Amino acid sequence: MDSSLSRTDPGRAMADAVDAARGWLRLLAVRELPPRLRTKVAPSDLVQQTMLEAHLHAARFEGTTLEEVYAWLRRILHNNVHDTVRRFHDCQARDVRLERRLEDLDDSERHDPAFRGGRLPELCAIRAEEDRALEEALAGLPEIAVQIIRLRSWENLEWSEIGQRVGRSGGAVRKIWGRSIVRLRESLSSQP
Repeated sequence: MDSSLSRTDPGRAMADAVDAARGWLRLLAVRELPPRLRTKVAPSDLVQQTMLEAHLHAARFEGTTLEEVYAWLRRILHNNVHDTVRRFHDCQARDVRLERRLEDLDDSERHDPAFRGGRLPELCAIRAEEDRALEEALAGLPEIAVQIIRLRSWENLEWSEIGQRVGRSGGAVRKIWGRSIVRLRESLSSQP
């Protein structure tokens, strides 16, 4: 079997060779990508990136055989894996060794502004300011209204269930909630 690329249509031959290498590239990507990063980057993503780069830079390829195409693709894939490993290693925010499952966090960590809003200080400050403003606005409402808002908005309870908990009818609870939400919006919109 002749392993040289077609001389009549080298561009088409190159595209066919790259497309035919997809499965082989995936096996290489699985082998080269460290297991700790497989939850962050799928081997198929690296293959797709490699194929895209190969198509974009096909005009620069100077080889004439399939073996040279495969060696070229292997080099592109290896560089993509290397760049991915370096990117995740250099960026502590993406260090998978520091990650924990959501279920493993305790309540205080789940409500930590740094956890909810990302690790950027300005996002944490904005989130903390919004939380403070909301707490101040809630403090201006009657206790029954605050209780109803928390049960409806944060626990997603039905009107009748909230009514049972606060000793009111479902209809009364719904009216209190509606009036309280209007007051909250007014209070929050009037703050600087």
